Amino acid sequence: MATKGQDTRQDIVEKALQLFSVKGYHNTSVNDLLAATGLTKGGLYGHFGSKEEIWNAAYDRAVEIWQEIAFRGLREVRDPLERVQRLIEQDLGSTWAAAFSTGLLLPEPPRGALGPGAGHDRPDPEGFRRLREETRGWFAEARQNGTLRPRQTRRRWPSSWSPPERRGCSLRGRPEPAAIERTLRHLEHYVASWRA
Repeated sequence: MATKGQDTRQDIVEKALQLFSVKGYHNTSVNDLLAATGLTKGGLYGHFGSKEEIWNAAYDRAVEIWQEIAFRGLREVRDPLERVQRLIEQDLGSTWAAAFSTGLLLPEPPRGALGPGAGHDRPDPEGFRRLREETRGWFAEARQNGTLRPRQTRRRWPSSWSPPERRGCSLRGRPEPAAIERTLRHLEHYVASWRA
């Protein structure tokens, strides 16, 4: 059972995620966070030491949400290339779903948060490591069971979709449903071209 402090911390993270998704890291002020949470500065800083710590927690939560959606039901899919296709479909669907008011899944990071930068280095999120490990395993399984084309030795993602850790974490705008559908059909054809 969560304590009141844990509930408050989770509320801060959820509301910060909404704000960062809409306004970005740099355009979200501490006052915005205070207004959204109804806390005082002392209350906010009692849970987090800085705005960057809040962003880190919000980012981790966004990755958790993405992972829950993107990997849903994939264990039941027997064909490894079908798993890849479903992952892509579920990822694109979650990325542009109304999970957040702007349709953005991952908030814009502080400068350098996902790469080299003074004091802003951030480890690779667990969800993205899992994505790489799972897809590598799926391709190895497809190669082993003969469903992957023999010359398909390098996995190249099509330009219309790249794994989330490659596309960065700031996604802007919401495309039209028809554009998403066209992209999904293109990717379906692309994944089908890998079959032996």
